[in-house]
Amino acid sequence: MRRDNIKRKRLRFLIRIGLLSILSLTILICALWLFIHYLVTSKYFTIKYCDSSTQLDRGIEKDKYYDSFDIIGQNIFKINLQEISEVLRRRFPDYKSITLKRALPDRVIIEFQPREAIAMVELSERFFVDKEGILFRSTGQGIDSMQLPLIIGLRNKIADPRPGIRYSEGTFRRIIEFINSINKIEILSERLKIREINSKNINDIFILTVSGCKINLGSIKSLGKDLIVLQRLLHRIGDDLGEMEYIDLRFREPAVKYKKK
Repeated sequence: MRRDNIKRKRLRFLIRIGLLSILSLTILICALWLFIHYLVTSKYFTIKYCDSSTQLDRGIEKDKYYDSFDIIGQNIFKINLQEISEVLRRRFPDYKSITLKRALPDRVIIEFQPREAIAMVELSERFFVDKEGILFRSTGQGIDSMQLPLIIGLRNKIADPRPGIRYSEGTFRRIIEFINSINKIEILSERLKIREINSKNINDIFILTVSGCKINLGSIKSLGKDLIVLQRLLHRIGDDLGEMEYIDLRFREPAVKYKKK
């Protein structure tokens, strides 16, 4: 009998604990639901402002990116920031990324990350190109086109060029890799100031420097080897590159000619 009483008491205790747990959980769920309901319905969290933390380029005025989505007057917790970001990225491909952030209680901040140009390329029109080989027009970040090498000779190789697209055409891709390699090597990035890269003939690629020196590289396939030879040559000639009329890397030993004085 005594054991039965102990079992009954223990059972009643467990039932009470279970009921209290269910009641507590129900209250917690209701409180959470009321809190979420308040967040998504309260006028306090209605979006009133949409600003950019980045200096915008030509054609990307506030009314133009407002036209891409309609969030003013919506609840700040109901909008899909990733979806809006994708809409903006497709509309403004000259930017590498466009992200949106909530600034409670009533503001959305848009951050435009510009692409960084490593060169310009002459196609059906003149484009900037970044290190990934993606074309873009301009992002208003003070790009000095006079300081960038101009790639020519690809007009017939890339048809219908469009901004925001990565092109993998062989000659174009190798030249972009070539420029990226130059920018990573200190002596080349400091001394080799390229004005133009001519790729009209893939078996006779040549560079024109700002100082007027013509550097014959030869075949598009030999650019990696040419880079090593050019690096060694610049170590040897020091600061005399400006005195050079041409450098020819198509032979086993580089041919060098100085300008006439």
